[in-house]
Amino acid sequence: ESKKFFIGFTVGKTKFSVTEDSISEDLPLYFQLEDSSVNYGVEFGYYFTKNIFATLNYQFSDMKHISFNHAFSTLNYKFDGVYSISPYIGLVGGYGIMSWKKSPIGFATAGHSTATLFGGIQLGTEMAINGKLSTYIFYRYIKTDYASDVSLDADTKKIGYNTDQNANIGIKYNF
Repeated sequence: ESKKFFIGFTVGKTKFSVTEDSISEDLPLYFQLEDSSVNYGVEFGYYFTKNIFATLNYQFSDMKHISFNHAFSTLNYKFDGVYSISPYIGLVGGYGIMSWKKSPIGFATAGHSTATLFGGIQLGTEMAINGKLSTYIFYRYIKTDYASDVSLDADTKKIGYNTDQNANIGIKYNF
């Protein structure tokens, strides 16, 4: 009897693309914008067939001044493996929230959040440890559209986080 359900835990590195556009005057930022962080994730999944599986995921990325919370699902195709190693490819779609912990201009907008729908792809490989446990590594590319307008008096700056790239490792328990 094959195991249909699984739960997984991941940790990895996230690299963001960051944009800054001055709308009016050149508004200086209070601190340097960060573009990478460690991320942590949990997923719950189901195998429809031995090759097709879907997941529901939550991923948290925390930086000094900003945090990201992503809730998403994936639909994946796992290729037949060789020596207990099985590569897979998948589509990603979900919803995310970016929250400022500290204002980038030193005044208003602290605690400000912005949300976006997003989509992407992932590539990975899974290696069976035994009948119930496996480990996996993956790369995930997500196209986001986080945009914050920060302003002070008449000066405004648009700050965007537009893509999110992850390199992760995880462990999966099949049941």
